[in-house]
Amino acid sequence: MSFFKNSKIRLIFQIFRYLILLPINLLCSIIPVSRNVWVFGHIHGYTDNSKYVFKYVQQHYSEINAIWIVQNKTINVDTLYKDKFYYKYSLKGIFYTLVAKKFVYATGSSDISPLVPSFGRDKYQLWHGWPIKKLGLLSPETFPSSMPIIKSVIAKLLITRFDQYKYVFSHDKATELILSQSFSLPSHKVVNTGWPRFDKARPGHSIRNKPASIVTILYAPTWHTDNSTVINLKKLSSEAFQEFLSKNNYQLLVKLHPLEKNINIIETDNFMLVAKEDTVEQHLLSSDIFISDFSSLLVDASIDKEVYLFGHNLKSYIDSRGINKQYLNTYHDFFNDEVNDLIQSITDKQTVDFFVSLKKNTCKSIIEKIKTD
Repeated sequence: MSFFKNSKIRLIFQIFRYLILLPINLLCSIIPVSRNVWVFGHIHGYTDNSKYVFKYVQQHYSEINAIWIVQNKTINVDTLYKDKFYYKYSLKGIFYTLVAKKFVYATGSSDISPLVPSFGRDKYQLWHGWPIKKLGLLSPETFPSSMPIIKSVIAKLLITRFDQYKYVFSHDKATELILSQSFSLPSHKVVNTGWPRFDKARPGHSIRNKPASIVTILYAPTWHTDNSTVINLKKLSSEAFQEFLSKNNYQLLVKLHPLEKNINIIETDNFMLVAKEDTVEQHLLSSDIFISDFSSLLVDASIDKEVYLFGHNLKSYIDSRGINKQYLNTYHDFFNDEVNDLIQSITDKQTVDFFVSLKKNTCKSIIEKIKTD
């Protein structure tokens, strides 16, 4: 089991990291800022809402010097703006991290650099996932102990962590309420602009380099702290499901969550593991069918694809992590925990519809809000 799958160890590490870095972040705060420098990042690569806002700045706001900080040197960058990408510990990466006035995140502090100053900078959270799962203070998984003093300390740390953001951007009224409750944020800090991932103006599907007769299924499970992903992969690699894929000319691509480590599958002609360096976004665009358990990408995919729920032990997941009430009925009605049920669902096209309202000009709304702040 991965070191960070133990919630208690993960919590201790996070607290220790925060305390070690605090004096460094405070010291960095005395460095003068450059108001036109905005720094973007994402722990899992060049992807998600922060990617679209970054690109929009490059295309429409020449007065803003937008920089993307990468977490490793091998990341795939945007060739159009390759001179705007810097590794977090390179000289220029450190320089821009120290002098930037505005920082734009999509997951948390690991998106950019441990050297981000504590004060005198403006920080904004775009968020990264549709809130199917319970988050923050609403999630049982947040608290590895039921002891009141432990829960109180964790809650205060979490609230402090999210209070650093001047604004957290939400997609609609429902997500605005969930984010506000999850991170104990006052309503004026959660701004309903829509998310770039769901912007009507975004390009559609990319051209697919595959024979027209092949139907691509993308399987992208969420991250689990137990062995659920391994169990699910064993079911999908079973003889029954392999026969189903072959018979229908389906090709199943598996994209594991970036936090999943040391999981291997036996690949076949119609059952393959996606390269680690590939983003899930690029494969989502080119797939025909999407399968997951609790990934927020279910919402992205349901806009224009067939979507099916497949996973392990629904009740256990609801008890340990929690699913927001808006989606409980959907899971009870459509969740498949065995491959035979999944096969039947695909055959009968019993698809799941996660309703999402598409908006326009989300990037512009976000940028203008940050600019005038």
